[in-house]
Amino acid sequence: MPKNKKGGKGAKKGKNIQVGGQLITKQNSGEEYGIVKSKNGNGRFTIYCFDDKTRIGIVRGKDRKRKWVNIDDVVLVEKWEFETNSEKCSIINTYEKSEVNKLIKNNEINNLFIDKNKNKNDFTNIVDDEDIFDRNYTISSSEEEDKEQSSEEEDKEQSSEEGESVINIDEI
Repeated sequence: MPKNKKGGKGAKKGKNIQVGGQLITKQNSGEEYGIVKSKNGNGRFTIYCFDDKTRIGIVRGKDRKRKWVNIDDVVLVEKWEFETNSEKCSIINTYEKSEVNKLIKNNEINNLFIDKNKNKNDFTNIVDDEDIFDRNYTISSSEEEDKEQSSEEEDKEQSSEEGESVINIDEI
């Protein structure tokens, strides 16, 4: 066993961590960029690729418990050539936001492709006519009468609290 030259308890903890690594880009013809659309479980994901095809992406064995893939992540995938008519691929790399910006600057991927294919789970695409929070309510005549009766009952309760005894025969 080699001698520990750096010393200390925590000297060996970070030995496998790579900081400031090189940006991995597409190198082979079988590789594509894609966006993760959904998680299917067991390391499988539905990926919309740059060539307008939806594939099932599987995290490769080397990265199975080391890389985390989330929805809307940009990934580099390698198509399976050993299966005929297969729409499966292996996930080679996941990119963070800063790395995606570098890929856009290098013209590896298109910014419009990313913006168009992000999952929209907010209310930004609602038409004005279909306003969910529409506060324009109309009050019918029966509701107006109910409001008047409730305000009269509140007035009676306030006057009874002040010392006047008012007995309502309808309540008895």
